[in-house]
Amino acid sequence: MNAEIGRIGILISLVSSLAAVGLFFIALLRKRVGVIKHARSFALVSVLGVAISTFAIERALITHDFSIAFVAQNNSKETPLLFSISGMWSALQGSILLWALILGINLAALVFFTRLRKLEAASNWALLATSVTMAFFVAMMFGPANPFALTQGAIPPDGLGPNPLLQNYPLVAVHPPLLYFGFVSITIPFALWIGDLLAGDRSGFYRELARRWAVISFSSLTLGITLGAWWSYQVLGWGGFWAWDPVENAALMPWLFLVAYLHSAFVEKRAGSGPLWSYASISSAFVFTILGTYFTRSGVLQSVHAFSSSTLGDVLISFFLLVCLVSIYLGVSKFSSLTQKRPGPLWASRTNLIKVNNVVFVAIVLIVLLGTIFPLFASSLFGQVITVGAPYFNSYVAPLGALLLVLMALAPVVSYRGLPWRALLEKLTFAGVVASVVGAVSVALGLDRPGLFGVFVLAAFSASSTLEQLAKRSLGNGINPFKAVLARKNGGLLSHLGIVMVAIALASATSFGHKGEIKLYPGQNRNFFGQNVSYLGTKTVVTPAETSLVAMVTLNGRELMQPAISQFGSYTQPVGSPAVSAGLTKDVYLTLDQPPTKVGGSVLVGIIIQPMIDWLWIGASVIALGGVISILGFRKVQTKRHWGAKAGSSDELGDGTEKEGQATDRAASGTAGADTGAGSLLK
Repeated sequence: MNAEIGRIGILISLVSSLAAVGLFFIALLRKRVGVIKHARSFALVSVLGVAISTFAIERALITHDFSIAFVAQNNSKETPLLFSISGMWSALQGSILLWALILGINLAALVFFTRLRKLEAASNWALLATSVTMAFFVAMMFGPANPFALTQGAIPPDGLGPNPLLQNYPLVAVHPPLLYFGFVSITIPFALWIGDLLAGDRSGFYRELARRWAVISFSSLTLGITLGAWWSYQVLGWGGFWAWDPVENAALMPWLFLVAYLHSAFVEKRAGSGPLWSYASISSAFVFTILGTYFTRSGVLQSVHAFSSSTLGDVLISFFLLVCLVSIYLGVSKFSSLTQKRPGPLWASRTNLIKVNNVVFVAIVLIVLLGTIFPLFASSLFGQVITVGAPYFNSYVAPLGALLLVLMALAPVVSYRGLPWRALLEKLTFAGVVASVVGAVSVALGLDRPGLFGVFVLAAFSASSTLEQLAKRSLGNGINPFKAVLARKNGGLLSHLGIVMVAIALASATSFGHKGEIKLYPGQNRNFFGQNVSYLGTKTVVTPAETSLVAMVTLNGRELMQPAISQFGSYTQPVGSPAVSAGLTKDVYLTLDQPPTKVGGSVLVGIIIQPMIDWLWIGASVIALGGVISILGFRKVQTKRHWGAKAGSSDELGDGTEKEGQATDRAASGTAGADTGAGSLLK
């Protein structure tokens, strides 16, 4: 029954999405206004079909319906409920269904937010582009990505269960959906730009809606990547959090383009600069999303995160090439409307600094892309197995990251039209003094590594510049400081502070950490760089899903830590479970590297001291929070009009720009000029 319901849902979704594509084409090319209502209805029905299929696969997982091959391969009777539910995205077929479900949610939201502009060509082009993407991913589930294929032969009494790495930490229920949502929702800003360009819309509604949607994608993808790094740190037992793995890189590259897009879109909104950078970066973000999907689901690149080899590679690379061609064609054909037509600002302007910032992001993407695909080309062309490791990525990306810290310090203090160099230097006096003090203290403390010294000085320079601007906007007569800090226009500054936290955490953890192994007998204790580790003994813990050998270790005589080695179900490969003592200044990370071979025997405990690593998670969360605040934060921050304020002042925070969100909220409300804007089908 589950398989039949699921296949019916996929069929409904495919037929409906194809019908929506056809009807949108008819409406746009033949100006048939009457079919728009039906096209939008079919788009919503396609979402309903995917929802039905999702319900069917989840029901099959929860009820252990092993007549479905996907369930038999990725679930078992002993699998806990949480991991049964998350089993949907633990393998290729279910991950494609999750992709389609999230795209469907975004498609339904797009239908809703454009409901008052349904007769405008731009909204229908955007829905057409989204429906094409929907039809593509749903169609894949009729082939090798079919999650409802039946088990061949006799139905097994029990299934294999999820991969052990996917059932020993609850983050499996959160990390992939967040990551997927960030990935998949990039489709909508890209589709909105397609609609905007093809319709020649001048209302600003679609570009503003695309910017806000991209902020949601950015925040979700940031949290998804962060939770993935945390999962790697907490579960895999190696003490690291980022290995420049191909799948990690596949998530990072669209994120970088997304950040570039948000900067460009903000400059376009505030300074009226040409939108070429905005279009190029959002289209690249979507293109690299499809490329990342190809990397992870084709089997061409080896990764601990990648799915097994499949026949989806040719299909995905074809869609990738199609998206590239469409993006390039639109960029070339609409080039005149994408380029700036007004006089350029001074060099030392926020506009130009953000352009330099985006060039740096593109350079990082190219470095990461080269390191990711080079092993593939080396294997194909020369028959050699070559691995590109962390030293390559770190040596090239780190200097560019340092340059970004400088740009983050400069951009907030200059206007969009620019400042003379002398005025710029005056505005940077406070940041320069703080950075100099940090540099002097670092030297006095004996820091003799030039690279690390540079990171700390630049981080201080960037943080102090950002905090100074935040204070100027938040500490004034008649201003509510709490609301001012959380004002929409300060979201970017908060994200910048998060990046500084991440930079300091990365530099500290990779430079000042210690790693080693300690051999201990019961009752024995050893000291490792100031940490006293005492071994009490081992115990065996048995649950329906796993059997674990747990080492009981005390840290500094106070905290009981229990690193373990576990075996899950029918999987014979043991999985290590580290124990982590977390703190704001350092983490102490223990693993059971070698269990005792006899009663009273010794254990080999791995120990890693990671300074400041918790600030990596805090900083990344602040980055995502900044994105959320930029669209959901306060707009009105004054508690009263202070002396000398003019009635109807254009900006309550005093930067001389229009009230945050005032004009764009009018455009994004969908009410002003509904169905009468440029590109209307009625014209």
